[in-house]
Amino acid sequence: MQKDGKCRELNQGSLLKRAGKQLLANCRTDFAPGENHIKFRKDGVDYYAPNLFHNADTLNYDDNGSYLPMLIKDILLIKDPRQIYHNEGYEPASKGISLYMNHPVRNISLLGRVVSEKYRESSYANKNGKSIQKVTYFLEMNDSSTDQNIQVKIDKAHYLLNNLSLDRNFSKLIKVCGKISFFYNFNGSDIAAGQTVEVHAESLEVVGSKADFRTELDWWKLAMLTRKKYLLSPWTFDPMNNVECAHPDTEVSVEPMDLELLQLEIVFVGFLMCNVEHDTIKIEYISRDKALQSTVKDLGVRFGSSDVELLYSWLLKKFTELKLIKWTPTLDEMRIRKFQRIFKYIKNLVRFLAHNQESEIRKLIVAASSVRPDEESYRFLKRSIKQLVKFSINLSSLQSEIMRRFNLPSLKMEYLNKLIEAMINDDYIISGGIATRRFSCKHGYCIMLMWIHKDESQTWDYVAELVENNGEDGLPQYTFAI
Repeated sequence: MQKDGKCRELNQGSLLKRAGKQLLANCRTDFAPGENHIKFRKDGVDYYAPNLFHNADTLNYDDNGSYLPMLIKDILLIKDPRQIYHNEGYEPASKGISLYMNHPVRNISLLGRVVSEKYRESSYANKNGKSIQKVTYFLEMNDSSTDQNIQVKIDKAHYLLNNLSLDRNFSKLIKVCGKISFFYNFNGSDIAAGQTVEVHAESLEVVGSKADFRTELDWWKLAMLTRKKYLLSPWTFDPMNNVECAHPDTEVSVEPMDLELLQLEIVFVGFLMCNVEHDTIKIEYISRDKALQSTVKDLGVRFGSSDVELLYSWLLKKFTELKLIKWTPTLDEMRIRKFQRIFKYIKNLVRFLAHNQESEIRKLIVAASSVRPDEESYRFLKRSIKQLVKFSINLSSLQSEIMRRFNLPSLKMEYLNKLIEAMINDDYIISGGIATRRFSCKHGYCIMLMWIHKDESQTWDYVAELVENNGEDGLPQYTFAI
């Protein structure tokens, strides 16, 4: 009897604890009186009546075969509508609709690598009472957006049609299109904590092998663009204007995001240059770099800490694919030896061109110093400089040369431009840089050498300018643009 009494007390205590949690949750819930289209409002987010779900942009997504591209880290946050709307959530749940924040989602797609797999055999009776054997496969997949895996359920037909073979699929890159399903562990008192998200595949495709990073990078870009446009802000429904986004004035297109990501890549090149003296760089140093932090902050996406990590992971994958960096076996450092070689090659190239050009200018200065400074000598210098100073760097030619010499699959000219700009302006060749060099003559004039690069141009030119600015000889002050 004492044991029964204690059990009842424990059960009552558990019920009171759960009731207290629910009461606390209800205190943060606003049932939006007078706004019939809003079912309730929680933590500042409007949750609309389920009969309005068909207006959501996420359910009307019509690209990518109408399957919304999502990262696994976001898929794992999807909730069962019955958990949020209780009894009213059964109807959308029966239609395969689930919720990411307040966004209704149904058809989703993901791309990831196989981490492990298993299968399950079962049997059922058909209409004639005959026992039918059924085999179902389960793939554990990861896309590096989180350290958690997601389970994908695949029927035997799809499994075999894609030439998958048990225990031989590790690290294959697979694209899955399907719907979300939930199953629960009811052993604990908190049902939400026992929820497990699973993807039921309606189609799948093997799109890459272990070393195929290009497809993975393209997918990340698509998923991040979709995330920014559809998922980062809560869905907002206006009954007067049918449906509109949370930020209707914000237009999201591939081009602006491409430019923002390119800027991040260029800053990462600068990060590698700052650490070029080291053969390896610890991965943790990336998140500490002030320039990278500032660029991520300026991207225009409201990133949390996990999103910053996601961006850095994308960045590392991209530079690994380009063969500019390589992971160490411990996966906590990256080797940059190939980048070091490219850095040294460009440094020697710029130094060689600058040295040869400056040598010719010095010869002219010596020759001009031995003659009387009159107007004829200036004309002579002007003609001589035009003939001698012809050095330039063509980025397109340099790009082809470096790709061939260092066996790179591709290389953006913006990376090369960043490297050359740093060689010219910073202290890599001489202290103070070589952006502008001044060579003076005893007659009171000088020759200015300047590296010039125009935004629309693919070349860096070493331009000379002859300047007479002394006036002590009574001669006019000449400035000749060469």
